[in-house]
Amino acid sequence: MNNIPRVETPPRRPQWMLSPLAAVTHAALTVFHRIRGYTSPGTSPETDIEGAARYDEQIVKSWRNYLVEYTGDENPFQKKRCLELGPGPDLGAGLFLLAEDAAFYQAMDVNPLIKRASKDFYNQVLTLIKDSHGTTVAKSLAQILEKYQADNSGLFSYICQPDFDLGILEADSIDLVLSQAAFEHFNDPLQTINQLSRVVRPGGVFLAQVDLMTHTPFVRDIDPLSIYRLPDWYYRGFHYPGIPNRVRPDEYVKTLSLNGWSDITVIPTHVVDNEYLRRTQPHMASRFRHRDAEMSFLSVVVLARRDYIDEQ
Repeated sequence: MNNIPRVETPPRRPQWMLSPLAAVTHAALTVFHRIRGYTSPGTSPETDIEGAARYDEQIVKSWRNYLVEYTGDENPFQKKRCLELGPGPDLGAGLFLLAEDAAFYQAMDVNPLIKRASKDFYNQVLTLIKDSHGTTVAKSLAQILEKYQADNSGLFSYICQPDFDLGILEADSIDLVLSQAAFEHFNDPLQTINQLSRVVRPGGVFLAQVDLMTHTPFVRDIDPLSIYRLPDWYYRGFHYPGIPNRVRPDEYVKTLSLNGWSDITVIPTHVVDNEYLRRTQPHMASRFRHRDAEMSFLSVVVLARRDYIDEQ
């Protein structure tokens, strides 16, 4: 695939300063998040209704572009039963998918963040859909949304489960799995892939954009790989809801392959420059120092195809 990743060049800082900063910041974040609870990052449908709606629109357009190139299908959502994992504070992406003629939209999450999305937010999404797809499509989706809000049924559905058990979904019921900057927050994303292998039908496609950087403002700019400096015992000891899980692209590839997926493609969308990596990698925890971890990758899109049913 023709994709040129964005190269990040963090300012040069002494390593003796950055490693202690990573440890102290991680401990402070643990206290903060344990008190505050988990909140979804990104544009909020509460404070920026139009921005959040346009963000969802752009996400679906991005998914479409990747899928067109990966599958060769110019209408990759058409007649597909879609499952979005970790939709965050709203379900706007689901409406945009249905506007693209998806057959069904199912969303699953651990935290009930979608309660933050107001009627005004969904009206803004429908306005954008009216502008791009016409009044008839927007009115039809308004009825689908109303049905969902009344009894969580119809072509639009949402499930919130603290244990994030995909086993409740029907086997071979999903054609397309989609996720945007959520897999890095799952407690066990590799187990999620294992469960998806039962849920997704043969020939179904997996697409996940994964943010591999630290999520802490300021630190993210000067030391985007700071979370990988910390040993596992320290990182686990200061655990908080939504903590980045530090699963690297090679682990996704291995798990997908072992669970019956093929045509596995990892597309880096953001990378760090070689000089930063050269200075930083020797100071990382030991399991992140090997070449297979691809520590230059800051953000990736992972695509795969479900080719057969795992008999295990």
